[in-house]
Amino acid sequence: MFAAVVRLSTLGAYPLTDTTEARYGEIAREMTVNGDWVMPRVDGGRPFWAKPPLSTWATAASFEAFGVNEFAARLPAVLMVALTAWLTFLVARKLFGRGVALASAAVLVTSGIGFLIAGSVMTDAALGLATTATVAGFILGVEGRGTAAGRNWAYLGFLGIGAGLLAKGPIACVLSFPPIALLLWTTRGRGLVRGIPWVTGSLLALAVSVPWYAAAEARTPGFLRYFLEGEHIRRFIDPHWSGDLYGAPRTKPRGTIWLLALGDALPWAVLAGWALVRERRDVRGMAARLWSSTWGPLLAAWALLPLCFFTVASAVMWTYIWPGMPAVAILVARLLTRGSPEGAPRSPRAFVVAACVLPVAAAIAVPLLRTKLQMTACQQGLVRRFDAEALPGAVLVYAIADVPCSADFYSSGRAVRMGGASPAAWDALLRAHDDVFVVTKPGGADQPPPSVRPTLERVADFDKYRLLRRTRPGAERPK
Repeated sequence: MFAAVVRLSTLGAYPLTDTTEARYGEIAREMTVNGDWVMPRVDGGRPFWAKPPLSTWATAASFEAFGVNEFAARLPAVLMVALTAWLTFLVARKLFGRGVALASAAVLVTSGIGFLIAGSVMTDAALGLATTATVAGFILGVEGRGTAAGRNWAYLGFLGIGAGLLAKGPIACVLSFPPIALLLWTTRGRGLVRGIPWVTGSLLALAVSVPWYAAAEARTPGFLRYFLEGEHIRRFIDPHWSGDLYGAPRTKPRGTIWLLALGDALPWAVLAGWALVRERRDVRGMAARLWSSTWGPLLAAWALLPLCFFTVASAVMWTYIWPGMPAVAILVARLLTRGSPEGAPRSPRAFVVAACVLPVAAAIAVPLLRTKLQMTACQQGLVRRFDAEALPGAVLVYAIADVPCSADFYSSGRAVRMGGASPAAWDALLRAHDDVFVVTKPGGADQPPPSVRPTLERVADFDKYRLLRRTRPGAERPK
């Protein structure tokens, strides 16, 4: 409860930072402005082919309900993580009882990755919810096969498949199908095939996802080839892929995903490691008993699949292990509650301390870092300075090629792109406006033409960006 209160109360307390948060926030803002709910767009109308729109739809709907602001932008992520925790609770309760289930949900939402994703505008919260719904739906469907409830849970699994295709594409199937295949194998298939609505469920998954893909290709031809070949094959095998339309991710040594996972799992990785040392005499026995159970191999596959899949990739992010974190949370909770009555943590004080580490840190850090983030991690501070000093009809011009998405988001799409523009275009702009604010990068290649530079006066520096101004003689500035 404390973690939920802190997370919700801090959603709007810090700006959308570049590049990821501001990009997806701006895509959702543009969706509400242009009314195109089929193809997400960025940079004032350019189609955004890199990701399907499920998370963007959620953010745009939140903007429609609560206005365009940081709280509304992040609220869908909180709700998606909460639903993921609820599904994790249901699976753990079915397999190990209520005590382990409560501990599993707590571990998930107070882990480093869970707490951060719940406060970020990304596609990963939607992907994690979809893959968790897929695996959880099949687990609960198998446990209840032969009943109406079991059939409904199985339909949730198929719905998760369709949602995953709308959240991030075929990668959702890659990260959720192997545990299901293992489930088929461990249950020897026949009863499962009879108990799961494979045909109608598959039709449901296709009905949820295929219409959008068809509409997106019809609206912007070339999307399917770029998305399926480029984003799912070329980007994975070649981080320096020359056809990338949205900038290549930073490359890291192969295997880095395992180090990122340790950070993502804090502080529970420390507590789990301590428990393993404490129980070192029985670690092998615990592993053997878990592996010999019906669900042990499935949980292990669910937890390790993202790690193994991205081990060979050099373009990885800290969010990539999220689809496997529900299983990690269940396994950690099972370890920390082993042998205790009713599944309560064996060391309740240590458990509570671990659960409070990140919420307490966030409650302290967010107010302290807010101003710094406004000035250095996004364009919010710069745009606010422009709004405070600009005359009526003033324009905010970026003389650089790589305009941050936060400039569009915080200026509500008013940022004018002039990177690489000709002297004639600059002259026309200056003639049309009495008050012109220009953003440059000192020492950067993109600068206003030499004829324009002497007319600009420095206003302020914001990290690596400089705000300049040219007011036409005779135009009265506010005192």
